[in-house]
Amino acid sequence: AGPADPGSTPAPTTPPRPASATDTADGIHLSAYALGSGEGFVLGVAAGRREGGDHTIASVGAVLLSLLTGEHHSGAGAARSSALVRLLLGAAPQEVAPLLGTGAGTGEGDGDGERIVVHARPERQTPDTVAAAALGTALGSPLVDLDGEVVRVLVPAGQEPAPVPGWTLGVSAPAGPGG
Repeated sequence: AGPADPGSTPAPTTPPRPASATDTADGIHLSAYALGSGEGFVLGVAAGRREGGDHTIASVGAVLLSLLTGEHHSGAGAARSSALVRLLLGAAPQEVAPLLGTGAGTGEGDGDGERIVVHARPERQTPDTVAAAALGTALGSPLVDLDGEVVRVLVPAGQEPAPVPGWTLGVSAPAGPGG
C-alpha cells in the first residue's frame, strides 16, 4: 500500500510544539521563546510588570537570537555571522575581513574578498532598526549595525557605494583576508 492507495493508513503526525509560553508566578511575568530549529535554545524573560511593547520586543529578540544561534548551512553563512557579531562588538574592518575570505562575501562582484565599512547618518532623525535594515538593503548587504545615531554596513569593496537619499555616507579603507 502506497501513499496514493485509498486503503492505506496515513502516517501519524506529531502535533506542533508551541514556540512560546507565558505565565505569572508570585507577581512576576514569565515568558519563554524557543530559539532555532529545536536544538533546545530558549530565551527567558522575567519582569515585575508588563509594558505595552514588551512581548513584541522579546519576540524580535528571539528572532534575532534564532538567526545567530541557528544552524548555518554553509561555511560562508557561519563566517558572515561571525563577522557581523565581531563588527557589532567594535572590531576594526581589518579584523573582520579575514573571516569572510575570498568568495564568502555578502553579494556579487566580491572576487578578491575585500570589504569596506559604510558609516551612515540620517539627515533628519535618529535611525531605527527598520531604517538601518533599509539602508543595508539599498547598499546590498545584510551585515548592518545600528549604534545610536550611526549605522555601519559591511559591504564588498570594489565600487563606491551609490548615494542613498536621506543619508550621509562615509567609507572606510578596503580591508581583505590578507589584512
